[in-house]
Amino acid sequence: MQRWRRIFFVLSVLGGLLVCSTAQAWHTDEERTIDETAYTIPKGKYRVGLYNLDVGILDNLSVGTHHLPWALRVFNGNIKWMFYQKNAWALSVRQSVYYTDLERFTGTPVSVTSAPLEFNVSYRHRGKPLTLSGGMLFNFIRVDGSFGGESVGGLSVDAGAAVSNLMLVGNIEYRWSRKLAMIGTLRYIAAQRVAAATNVTTQVDDFTTVEVVGGADVDGEDNDFALGSAFQISGKLLWSWDIFNIGAGVVIGDLILPGFNFPVQAKSVGFDRFILPTVDMYWVF
Repeated sequence: MQRWRRIFFVLSVLGGLLVCSTAQAWHTDEERTIDETAYTIPKGKYRVGLYNLDVGILDNLSVGTHHLPWALRVFNGNIKWMFYQKNAWALSVRQSVYYTDLERFTGTPVSVTSAPLEFNVSYRHRGKPLTLSGGMLFNFIRVDGSFGGESVGGLSVDAGAAVSNLMLVGNIEYRWSRKLAMIGTLRYIAAQRVAAATNVTTQVDDFTTVEVVGGADVDGEDNDFALGSAFQISGKLLWSWDIFNIGAGVVIGDLILPGFNFPVQAKSVGFDRFILPTVDMYWVF
């Protein structure tokens, strides 16, 4: 159990690198915020910042990555397709993938794979300052590890764990001017399942091998890391000067780590709620 707690701690640190605010170049009808909305960055444009790199392949198709986690060998990328846009409505889907090997932290081969699938809908009348967006994000996370040797009594142990969850997102954006916008976001982990399996093998003698297989399937609150439902609200102000953007705000509630999408309830670490500042700056050109 201590080994898995270390793995969880490392994942929390990695996921924390992804927490950020977002903005866009000049707040206009052509330049829309793209995170947690249905919109994509336009064809031929780049968004380069402290946390993200996004490239517009087509007017309705973009690819991107969180580049800071690459320094910790968290390989990741995403592709987003706005498959419908007509009048005030837009619909999109985004698939992301994250992968890392934690052996350098844990001393044993442990791999983590996360594959969030996100659907978003946005509504905004042309020329109006208000945009409303809603979305669903389904995430599947798998952790696999192999242990053996004297540290586990000479046994060979293969262990795996999987977390799947559904997050609902609501987003509201109000543009005061071309230079200033305000965004509020609600995130809620509506459902979650945790499953684990272990395979233990030992060689009793030259002719006898004993193999023991165990598993568990847990819903909601009934797990060691309080990975149950979680609720988070955030607010931020976004400033834009031509191609340069800067955003600052605050996150209140439980901690939901982007990418790996781990919800950590504030009460699980002795707090009523987390209150965290967010900041970001980037360029769109």
